[in-house]
Amino acid sequence: MQFSLMTAVILAIAAGSLLFLAYATFGPLWLGMGMVVTSVCIVPRNLLGASPADYGHAGVAGAHPRLTTYALVFAIIAVVIVGFRVRGTLSTWTTAFLFFMTAGMALWWNANSEQWAGYWQYALVPLGWLAGTAFGSATDTNGRSGQTLAGWIAFLVGVQLSVSLFQFLGIPVFTPDAFTAEVVGARVNGTLSHPTTLGKVLLLAIVLVLPLTRSTNARTRWLANASIIGSLPLFVLSGGRANLLAVGILLVAWVMMLPSEQAITLRKMIAPALFVGAVSSLGMLKRRFQEDPFGENRIHFMQVAFGQIVRRPLAGTGPNAYVSTVGQYDALTAEGWPVHNTPLLAVGELGIVGAGILFTPIVLVTVHAWRAKNRHDTSGTYAKAYLASTPGIFIIAMTGWGMLNGEVLGFWFFVTAFVSVKLANRTTLGKRADDDNHAIRTKTLQTVKVA
Repeated sequence: MQFSLMTAVILAIAAGSLLFLAYATFGPLWLGMGMVVTSVCIVPRNLLGASPADYGHAGVAGAHPRLTTYALVFAIIAVVIVGFRVRGTLSTWTTAFLFFMTAGMALWWNANSEQWAGYWQYALVPLGWLAGTAFGSATDTNGRSGQTLAGWIAFLVGVQLSVSLFQFLGIPVFTPDAFTAEVVGARVNGTLSHPTTLGKVLLLAIVLVLPLTRSTNARTRWLANASIIGSLPLFVLSGGRANLLAVGILLVAWVMMLPSEQAITLRKMIAPALFVGAVSSLGMLKRRFQEDPFGENRIHFMQVAFGQIVRRPLAGTGPNAYVSTVGQYDALTAEGWPVHNTPLLAVGELGIVGAGILFTPIVLVTVHAWRAKNRHDTSGTYAKAYLASTPGIFIIAMTGWGMLNGEVLGFWFFVTAFVSVKLANRTTLGKRADDDNHAIRTKTLQTVKVA
């Protein structure tokens, strides 16, 4: 025990020293973006609280509360934002969601260990939103901060592509747990826990980097385009049907919404790119449809979920308690399978009111993006990127529950909040922001309205 404690102290000191060195050398914005990308998209890992009971536990979180890399980073960023009054804010709806969750744990849910684990998982919603508004406010598409963001996303794609190629060649690196490995077979997962998680994270990252393809900075454009191109093989190798369809829709919609004079080259490339992608995906799609041709189990899970929602429409089962509750009367759910539908799982766990509050910011940003899509400035560019992603994310949400799970939930709201800031700030294309480090250190609180 003493050795473990001493090791933890040494590692903490070493990590703190490296972070300070990075802060002093590259600045707070570079460090902050790197921490988010690394902790959420590359090494989302449990730091404290993991237990044997987590193995085989199905839900949005583990069987007990635990500290993860991404939760720690989002919490640190929140402290910095509040302590140093960096630009960034909680929206009315994410604040209301936090109050609702706290009230539920105090008044109408059981507040057992499993539900507290779910509570802290859902706490990623306000934390991710707060971080997203801060980085959105500090990022200039045409400035150094935009290049920094493009560089970190390119680094993310490079790492995932390298690891996935090793996995595709049969080299056992970053292998998932035994249960997941048995289910997913030869599909790659990169450094993440599941192949479909890899696809979801990359899809959200593309939403951040798509507007950077129109930057006035040549290096930013190159990094952004390289990230998008490099991510495409991963959607095929990871074998997620909904993810593959989502990224295809995203790229087609993005090209179709761009003005003709800005998309001539892209439109010439999109047809052959889609053809190559479709042909290379045939083998994977054939295997996936052989495994689950008509989704009979998914239909069963939806019927069970509707039954549970009718039983407790307002209170739900409590966060992270869907499987343990519904599994008492449905044998298939008891084996560890939640309903494969994000909105239904949210309603089943949080009730109609809680799920409504949870998804309202997503809906409001989508509406705002629709109104801003025809603007000829950066807000219009981000509006197009977000709208292009919406059909695909809707498909993913309606066919799976992974948008609420692990690192994906916080990153989803981080990206949405980032875009919400860009929609509110109408900056002319080509105009540079103030110095990046000054922007991240500014003492002004900016309230971001999404409706």
